[in-house]
Amino acid sequence: MRRNLICSLGLSISVFVGGLGLASFASAQSTTAPPASTPAKHAALETLRQAHRLLVHADHDYDGRRARAAEEVHKAIKDLEGKHAPKNVQPGSAPAVASQPAKVKQPKMHESQGNSDAQMRQALQLLQTALPQISSKHPHATARVTAAIHEINVALKIK
Repeated sequence: MRRNLICSLGLSISVFVGGLGLASFASAQSTTAPPASTPAKHAALETLRQAHRLLVHADHDYDGRRARAAEEVHKAIKDLEGKHAPKNVQPGSAPAVASQPAKVKQPKMHESQGNSDAQMRQALQLLQTALPQISSKHPHATARVTAAIHEINVALKIK
């Protein structure tokens, strides 16, 4: 009787340990294989966030073109983030932008037109860099980035 009890206990322990090993293997498989597009998408998101910050912080209005470009970039970021994005986070402080678009306010200190133009050109370069990374799989975000690029090009012609 004692021998049967010991055998049953040993068998139960080995089944339990085997089950743990199988569960940890399945867990490791599901967490170590991210989708192939994830790194490119994250890089594009970060590039768009940088462009958004530049557009928000540029000093001049450009007849509202800067604000429209910033709004388009904000919407493109939201399109790329999808429904799994964290809520209520300000641009630049974490991996996501705020759930409401950032208000484009004029700073109290007025920067030169040249400095503001340089920020706009830098944002334009960032958007042109991000565009090929998102164009094949994210048509809505691509359209928004293209619209933002158009707005910046028009804005830079305004003096």
